[in-house]
Amino acid sequence: IYTEEGNEACTQAFQNIYNTIWEDKFITESELKKLIKEQIIQVASVHPEVHDTEPEWHFVDRINSSLKTRGYNYEINRGDL
Repeated sequence: IYTEEGNEACTQAFQNIYNTIWEDKFITESELKKLIKEQIIQVASVHPEVHDTEPEWHFVDRINSSLKTRGYNYEINRGDL
């Protein structure tokens, strides 16, 4: 079920992940996956729809695009959410 509040929570979670990817310090794959899980758990506590197919697809697509643009040599998948 789409809600504006859920969408805003997802946007903020992605922004937190994005900001970490673009920090000066390199983030390892395991550190990033831990951060992603923490962010998704936080959103899901109020908005369980974050685990629907479309939000998960958007997270994976946007995170992987950010990683590629920043020059990282790894990607994530839906299992990392």
